[in-house]
Amino acid sequence: SQIVQFQDFLLRANKYRCLKMAGDEKATDRKLTLVEDFPNQFYRQPRSLHDMLRCFVRRPQYPLVFVVSDCPSGDGRLQSLFPREIQKELAISCISFNPVPPTTMMKALS
Repeated sequence: SQIVQFQDFLLRANKYRCLKMAGDEKATDRKLTLVEDFPNQFYRQPRSLHDMLRCFVRRPQYPLVFVVSDCPSGDGRLQSLFPREIQKELAISCISFNPVPPTTMMKALS
């Protein structure tokens, strides 16, 4: 299932050290795990994500960063995935950016 694959991804991402790339002599061992997409099941059953995150924070090695794009309609995706209680319990910080109007985006792309 998607949830099992996601859990496996989190475990593997936290387990292995970062790769040294050629020309990165000055690079440090800073690493984070970036999640830009969630299994759809988390939107229907956010509790399974919350349980998974509780397990993850017990043995954190690297910071975990989620990118959640809110829809203009404000469908509450962020609040369903990360309600205030979970943010407080797991010390999750939320960083918000002002939305870019679609017309501005189209001008920049053309």
